[in-house]
Amino acid sequence: MHTPDRSQLAPARIRPAELPAVLAEARSGGPVDHALVLLSLYAGLRPGEIADLAEGGAERTGDRWRVTVAGRRARTIAVPRAVGAALAVLAERRAAHGGPFLPTVRDAADVEEELHTVLMDARVADPRPFGLRAHLADRLAELAAVPTDHLFAYLGSAGVDPAVLPAGWDLAIAELIDRRLVEE
Repeated sequence: MHTPDRSQLAPARIRPAELPAVLAEARSGGPVDHALVLLSLYAGLRPGEIADLAEGGAERTGDRWRVTVAGRRARTIAVPRAVGAALAVLAERRAAHGGPFLPTVRDAADVEEELHTVLMDARVADPRPFGLRAHLADRLAELAAVPTDHLFAYLGSAGVDPAVLPAGWDLAIAELIDRRLVEE
């Protein structure tokens, strides 16, 4: 009988000290890699939710970008400015050259593979892609400035309906991420 390695059963985590290498590797990989990492790290999107954006679902409203994802819990959320800047680069490329918003992404497996490659190249100890999203969840929970239901809604967790939250709840989280978590 094979006993699984306990480290693979624990949730993936990116250590704060690893973030500069991850961000540098994502930038050096080009605009798609950069956007994929930021969408997971600072918007908390799952690989499948990112793949849903391949043909659209991201739009600029005033000075802020919003993404709409179907995911486990459909939602539209404001994203931090760093994510918006990465999305703007992709939108400019799409306007100039046509084609899909995320040209190298067909499905969630493509997103997972690209994120895993970035994490491996950055020499992250635990290169499982969900570690990026888990890092955001951990950091927001540590700040204690985000009500739990707002945090769960931002991350698309089951059991929380974003429609019942007060107007601007997602923008408040995006602004908090801008002020306290963006490591660029």
